Amino acid sequence: DDFYRSIPTENTPYRITLVPSELRSKLDKKRGWKSPVVYTPESNVIYFSSYGNKDVAGLDIFESKILPDGSFSEPQRLPKTVNSLSDEINPVYHNESASIIFASDKASSIGGFDLFSSKVMSRKGEYKSAERLPRVWNTSSNEYFLFPDSKVFIDGDLSGGWLVSDRSGSFSSTVLCKAHATSNYETPDEVIIESLL
Repeated sequence: DDFYRSIPTENTPYRITLVPSELRSKLDKKRGWKSPVVYTPESNVIYFSSYGNKDVAGLDIFESKILPDGSFSEPQRLPKTVNSLSDEINPVYHNESASIIFASDKASSIGGFDLFSSKVMSRKGEYKSAERLPRVWNTSSNEYFLFPDSKVFIDGDLSGGWLVSDRSGSFSSTVLCKAHATSNYETPDEVIIESLL
């Protein structure tokens, strides 16, 4: 439980690992839930999903600071501007847009899990209300994870990244896809999906 292997992602600054055992709640352990953690090596905050200690609203997004001695601060549930009564999973902090991108199956989803983003207003726990990413990123299928490229368009829209979705899988199987917007900076209205089976 004290050993963690992290995996780099191609053409992005992120590394992936599982949430450290000391950050998992009793409910997480009871239900066998281990959240993935996507982080950048220079960051001192990690985001993950957890049932928390009371399971008040399914899976929610939490944050924990990495302290100078390598230990973790007490996990804090993000506010209601991010979390809802539905499940929120797979958070990724995108430095260029200063936003957390995550998946949720809340009522405003197009279908199943959709991708949302919430801008970090301050490191004191203030976040803008989560907004669903544009229609090019969300479909009637499930979108579970997005590892965005560092590059963004002039208006702040994402230029592409690695997408985990069942939109192009056979029999709704989940696949990893490389996605990138192909239009100009003013109107990024098309995304090309390349399935990697």
